[in-house]
Amino acid sequence: MLVAMGSKFEEWGRRYLPDPLVIAMILTVLVMGLGLVLTPHGVVAMTNFWVKGFWELLAFSMQVSFGLIAGAVLAQSRPIKKGMSKLCGIPNTAGQAVLLLGFITTALWWINWGIGLIAGAFLAKEMATRLREKKVAFHAPMIAAAGYAGIISYEMGITGAVPLWIATKGHRFEAQMGVIPLTDTVFSTMNIVITIGVLILVPLVLWWMTPKDPSKMIGYFPGDEQAETEAAPALAAAKATTFAERVERTPIWSWLIGLLGIVWTAAHFYKNGFQVDLNVFNFIILFVGLLIWGSPLEYARCFREQTTAAWGIILQFHFYAGIMGMMMYSGMVPMIANWFVAVSTVKTYSLIVFLSAGLINFFIPSGGGQWAVQGPIMLEAAKTLSVDVKAVALAVGYGDSWTNLASPFWALPIAGVLGIKVRDFLGYTIVLTFVTGIFICAVLYLFS
Repeated sequence: MLVAMGSKFEEWGRRYLPDPLVIAMILTVLVMGLGLVLTPHGVVAMTNFWVKGFWELLAFSMQVSFGLIAGAVLAQSRPIKKGMSKLCGIPNTAGQAVLLLGFITTALWWINWGIGLIAGAFLAKEMATRLREKKVAFHAPMIAAAGYAGIISYEMGITGAVPLWIATKGHRFEAQMGVIPLTDTVFSTMNIVITIGVLILVPLVLWWMTPKDPSKMIGYFPGDEQAETEAAPALAAAKATTFAERVERTPIWSWLIGLLGIVWTAAHFYKNGFQVDLNVFNFIILFVGLLIWGSPLEYARCFREQTTAAWGIILQFHFYAGIMGMMMYSGMVPMIANWFVAVSTVKTYSLIVFLSAGLINFFIPSGGGQWAVQGPIMLEAAKTLSVDVKAVALAVGYGDSWTNLASPFWALPIAGVLGIKVRDFLGYTIVLTFVTGIFICAVLYLFS
């Protein structure tokens, strides 16, 4: 049944899902219209909210773009390619490939969302390469889906935005809920049950959806027909003849900068424990990449070649940021949240919070931003209903990461790396959205 469902949704996605940029523009117009109808703000005010939000993800866009490019450069280095090749060489069938890839990416997103975002894309690409070398029939959209599906575990993990926020002393809602350590959220019984559940469900559902008929498989990504070769020093053939050329080609500069990065990273972990945000992660992969490549110019050459994978993020993230601005500054988020709260009971409240957060996530694809806007309403209602605020916070986080499976926003990086369109694989992750949603709803209800 799931094979047929996956195929239907894949076909639907290819036929009806426009490009993420067009989706962002459609959502912009839709949210603008909703703001004019549901709030007292006029066109000028809504446009100002849109412009105000448009650049609020500028730093984040640069972080993700840099991490994606630096990750691509690191993945092209010989030692990393060799390690990924061995790991991705384990599966001997298409089903085994999506099982392994789905499990690894889900685990990586739980450990660190930055690692999951970058590693999932390159593991998917390497997995396709290894299967093609073995002459194993595989379905490329399913491999892409497996590389992306791990995003469901983001807010369940140790770098989830909501758990980390409420565990920080002095956070915005400390007066309402206090400081809640990760032991009471990420390592709570309910969260462990849900995490184990998605670690099992995601790979299995991907495996069940994998086409069994080789004739229905698309066993390539665009550009696969061009033989992939290991990056070779393009400048090595030409002998350095001037002082400037000798200086710029010596690896000592990469080694010194890499060593400086290692010292900083060691000091950071010693002082802060295993705290890895996107800046720390980007620093690490930059320093490691410089050390492995050696030649500064070869690193720069490869970096230049990989920048094309980030164009979608640079262009499109800002349209989603504008949508987020209209939702936040117009007051629509509290309005939507209150609609859900109005139909809640003590037993169903966490479940309703989860569903409302999943809906709002389509318009505010940022866990921290969504919690900042939605949190106060949900916490106030929880106090009225005498519902545990820890469960409420987790439910908001679950909703945020859950519908990422059906949203093009976070799928842009893996699409850029693989050279495909988001609609090529989003149909499969939409099926995952339904299945994991039912499971999470059931657990939230049981623990209420």
